[in-house]
Amino acid sequence: MKKMYPFLLFCFLISSELLAQDHPCGTDLVRDADLEQLRLLDVKWQQVRHQQFRAGRSMTFVPIQLHTIRRSNGTDGISDADYLDAFKLVNDLYKEANIHFYQCSGINYIDDDDFFDYDKTEMSALDAAHGVPNVINIYSTENVLSGTSRICGHAQFPGGLDFVMLANSCTRNGSTFAHELGHYFDLYHTHTTAFGREAADGSDCETQGDMLCDTPADPRLSGVVNNGCQYNGTYSDENGDDYNPDPTNIMSYAIKECRTYFSPGQLDRMAFALVNSRSYLTCGNAIPLEADFYVEYDKTCDNELTVNFSDATQAEATAWEWDFGDGTMSTLQSPSHTYNTPGVYDVRLKVWKGMDTDEVTKLRQVKVGVKWVPFAANFDDLSNGLNDFWITTQLKNFVSVNTDAAKDGNGGAMMEGFFTSRSPSFRTPTPDNAFESLRNQFYKTSLNVCIDARLANDLFLEFDLKQLYGFNTNYSNLRVLVDGVQVGDIYQPFDGTDVDESWRFISLDLTSVAARRIFVLTFEGSHKYDYQYQTENGNASFIDNISVTTSTPLPVEMTDFRAYKYEAERAVGLQWQTAAEIDNDYFEIEKSRDGQNWFAIGTQKGQGTTYETSQYRFKDTKPFHGVNYYRLRQVDYNGAFEHSDIRAVDYNQPDATFDLYPNPAKSEVWLRSDQPIETVEFYDLRGRLLSLSSRAVNNGLAFDLTVLPAGLYWIKVNEGTPVKLIVE
Repeated sequence: MKKMYPFLLFCFLISSELLAQDHPCGTDLVRDADLEQLRLLDVKWQQVRHQQFRAGRSMTFVPIQLHTIRRSNGTDGISDADYLDAFKLVNDLYKEANIHFYQCSGINYIDDDDFFDYDKTEMSALDAAHGVPNVINIYSTENVLSGTSRICGHAQFPGGLDFVMLANSCTRNGSTFAHELGHYFDLYHTHTTAFGREAADGSDCETQGDMLCDTPADPRLSGVVNNGCQYNGTYSDENGDDYNPDPTNIMSYAIKECRTYFSPGQLDRMAFALVNSRSYLTCGNAIPLEADFYVEYDKTCDNELTVNFSDATQAEATAWEWDFGDGTMSTLQSPSHTYNTPGVYDVRLKVWKGMDTDEVTKLRQVKVGVKWVPFAANFDDLSNGLNDFWITTQLKNFVSVNTDAAKDGNGGAMMEGFFTSRSPSFRTPTPDNAFESLRNQFYKTSLNVCIDARLANDLFLEFDLKQLYGFNTNYSNLRVLVDGVQVGDIYQPFDGTDVDESWRFISLDLTSVAARRIFVLTFEGSHKYDYQYQTENGNASFIDNISVTTSTPLPVEMTDFRAYKYEAERAVGLQWQTAAEIDNDYFEIEKSRDGQNWFAIGTQKGQGTTYETSQYRFKDTKPFHGVNYYRLRQVDYNGAFEHSDIRAVDYNQPDATFDLYPNPAKSEVWLRSDQPIETVEFYDLRGRLLSLSSRAVNNGLAFDLTVLPAGLYWIKVNEGTPVKLIVE
């Protein structure tokens, strides 16, 4: 029998699995907010909610004042480092809402035993004594109470004070800070029933629950989310439908460490609330100039990548200078830049405001292209040893090159955590769950490289590994991934019976998962303590002498082979492309009437050995009447050869006739044909096949051209003759 959920208006303890100091949110929508004012704001929100409110809006800089409450003797407050780490994480979570918080002034210290053990009833007195007008006042203290109940924090909805209170342990837990600011910007708990109880099927999502349709109905997740951040409740709604909530939503009551996600609707609503109810926020002090930027999509295994850069400089800069790391510069505020040479690039932004200037450099910010097999990395260049890789880091882990991490030579790659006293907390894992997606998500980092193994029939990864531990071998974890899928074991400094901190040689056969394709090779670590923790027995994984090799390389990797009819003459064009070639002497073009009996009609000289893309063309000026079959015979210097796939061109069937309207076109082109449309292909002038979205229209298709820059393109219908298309 299904269990119906008892909906309550106040917050109870989240889970017995949590630490004792992990308490609920004390923001009470019914008792603490002006519901009528919120309803009026919701009416305005309903009018714009389907317009993607953030679209086209620039970053808005919002002033805050951090307050640290300590004992009267100046002791026991939250550390500045923890406070600023939590502040940085909040900015990372809010950047998608186009909101960037900055400190109006330095941290304010309040030495007062009464507020050190704070109760919600003291909010007005605390605000009157220490609140800064027209900025968000953030307070962190040791204990936060609501009557006899301990809470993690509370905030004021629009119309209330510019006030957020946090318990120190909750400031550091990774999500409560962002959660309470969500209330400040008019987000409700995903389980709220103040506006009605949302149905599990979402049919009333615009008017019930949190009134957002991209946050699933939530039965209140206290105690029904496990350590793997999975919902394990059995609750159903009043219609008998089972709930399927999102335990990762920041505004839920899931385990604090699980909450990492704002939905697009929540991001839009916060941006809307800032403009419509918090627009008065300003800083009475001069905003210090502090350069910063965000990057949209900054990694690819392709050899070309266009990156959008967004200026996030604190204070209104008047001039910008970007150094993209590949020898090119820009003075635009938020430019786009195309990288067309493989590499890992540092990006620098320098800004000016009058005579003031500031700059920031982000290392290995953009990754373009691949490394070919064989690939080796020994990290002996201490300054540039990581240049082949891109790195992802969480709040409490990082990667560096260190002389102590070398098995031999000058250096090795070291993965480690930060000092143990820093939060969020670390839940001790086992080898089976050390890398569950949301377990210890602030204690992970990875070393990544794109490998092109298209010329490898077999593939092997080898590296040297040494792992150190402090107090518990489960605090040091490392694994290898191929395109995000684990290969081999999770490695720990334990051999099954005893601690093992010696160097180990790891060998993995990647043939079945990675040979003959491009893939991302990842070394992912999760570590609690830093390497030098206390008596140099901290946690770390040392990696050295990485190699990816093959014993049987392929001579040529052909990525494209096409045959087509010429429009102006009776001829067949052949076009093919190779991604790389090893000892390639020549191609012999072969032809057949029946696909069984072949003869040569020409040759094309190969490139020998190259790891660059090569293009080839050939024209058959005497095609048969009927079906013509073509294939390529690729021949090595030593005489060994391989045949390509077969392509066919039928001269009995005329090309499909079709109309393009308009041509030239801007945002959309319509295609109508006198024959059934089976295939439609778009190419740029370099012969690259393009992917465009389409929709059905009367007697044809309409194609979206907004993703294409202005220029000349080719369109081919049903493998017929290409026709020019001009995009303005």
